[in-house]
Amino acid sequence: MVKAVKGRAMKERKAVFFVELQDSLALRRNALQCLRSILDTLQKYHDFQRKKEQKTQKVAELRSIINRANALLLTLKSTLPHIEFKEPRKPKQPRQEKAEQADNAGQQVPEMEADASPRRHRSELDALEAELAAIERKLNKLV
Repeated sequence: MVKAVKGRAMKERKAVFFVELQDSLALRRNALQCLRSILDTLQKYHDFQRKKEQKTQKVAELRSIINRANALLLTLKSTLPHIEFKEPRKPKQPRQEKAEQADNAGQQVPEMEADASPRRHRSELDALEAELAAIERKLNKLV
């Protein structure tokens, strides 16, 4: 009796049912298109992972280069003597030349520039030239 039950179960397992498919070509085409899109997606994912790994490698290379450059810069700074540099001074034009340039350009030299500049010891000749330039400016204003 036990053998009969096992025999039926085996026969039931071996029983195969067939289902009729209409338009089997369209179904195959649809399945193949789905598989193609899955493969495309997997390929894009693989490319993305490869580019991500390349990016991390490049970032690591750049970090090592920057660290090496910083170390070299530190050693260079430590070996060089410390010297403070003064900014180079621009040569100042005498007031007479400024006045002549202003007269030639048709513009006046503002008097505030003369007041703003630091006072320095001038010779009598410089003082006379400055007064002469001031008088010429006043005359040009009147004319």
